[in-house]
Amino acid sequence: MKVLNILMMVASLLFGSDLRDPKDILTEVNNTNNKEFKLSCNSMYAWTDPEWVLWWKLDYTYDSSGRLVNILDSKLISDVWYNRDNYIYSYNENGLLSEYIYQYMGTEEWQNQVRYTYEYNSDNVLTYIYDYEWIENEWNLYRRSVYSYFGDNDFEAVSQEYTGTEWVTTGKTVSELDPDGKILSQTSQAWSGEWINFFRSEHTYNGNLEEEYIDFEWSGSEWVYSYKIDNFFDDSLLNTRIERLTWNGTWNYLNRDFNYFDENNNLTEYISENYQEGSWVNACRGTNTYFDIAGITGNTLPDKIELFQNYPNPFNPETEISFTLNKTAEVKLAVYNLNGQLIKELAKAKFNSGNHKFSFNASELNSGIYFYMLDTGENSITKKMMLLK
Repeated sequence: MKVLNILMMVASLLFGSDLRDPKDILTEVNNTNNKEFKLSCNSMYAWTDPEWVLWWKLDYTYDSSGRLVNILDSKLISDVWYNRDNYIYSYNENGLLSEYIYQYMGTEEWQNQVRYTYEYNSDNVLTYIYDYEWIENEWNLYRRSVYSYFGDNDFEAVSQEYTGTEWVTTGKTVSELDPDGKILSQTSQAWSGEWINFFRSEHTYNGNLEEEYIDFEWSGSEWVYSYKIDNFFDDSLLNTRIERLTWNGTWNYLNRDFNYFDENNNLTEYISENYQEGSWVNACRGTNTYFDIAGITGNTLPDKIELFQNYPNPFNPETEISFTLNKTAEVKLAVYNLNGQLIKELAKAKFNSGNHKFSFNASELNSGIYFYMLDTGENSITKKMMLLK
């Protein structure tokens, strides 16, 4: 399912918004935070016959406890990396995801678009997800999901929209789980004076491995096939091939992925192919790099705010600027010329504690000395860098 999540991020790039479900984000973050080896960078290549061409990447940042706090999405244009999207994750005192913010790069600075907040009961079980959208320079609450639990493992998520004075129910999804907590089926219905079926999925397992996932659509009288995913595993139980098919009276191939793993069972490469006119053709390729969580020293937060020297320095035309926060803060990171004029705002958002990194491209600037400043409201740090063309 990792590759499916990555494809959803590709959709985000193409359509200009974060299309992922907030519950899927929570699951993805929990899986990432529980892994010993952390994904550092995901690079994506497009097939331009006869070779693979690098075109975008995701850089992952973690706090000192190994929790994902930021994903920076960049696209390569004419050999220059440009920031595209920014994903920010925050956690509560129990280490559970409490806030997610999606931003896209505007003309010169990050623009807020989507915000989710997560609430839990005293047993740390998810109870609410609130959706906000950024309108007229503030977050506006417009939707929520209310979670309730019944039976041994089953749960229901009711979707409600906020009118400004009250919550109005619009739909619900009921999830049936097996005794081990694996999802067996999910049925979604819309509310229009009565519950109306519109979507269902079913999952088939071999032990703990999901072998088949099928989507159904409601025809008005019965559930009909729509889409399915078949997973194939090797002797080490690694998901080495994924096939996706659509239904048109019979199952027809859509695309497939081949996955490759290292000695630590980390997914290091995947190749996606589309099925066109009876043949498989290359579509995209991804490579992943990781680091060992044991490489993070201790489990305590950084003891101070620090702005690091850019690297490389001198640079031409691109360099990276990193900083560390010892607590969650509203941050502004910007570049200025010798006259104190603003050249570019690299970040202006709320960041969690930990390490953060941004790229600065000066392809349109003249050689010379520039300054970059980190401002958290309580602290302001400035450093000098040199552009040498």
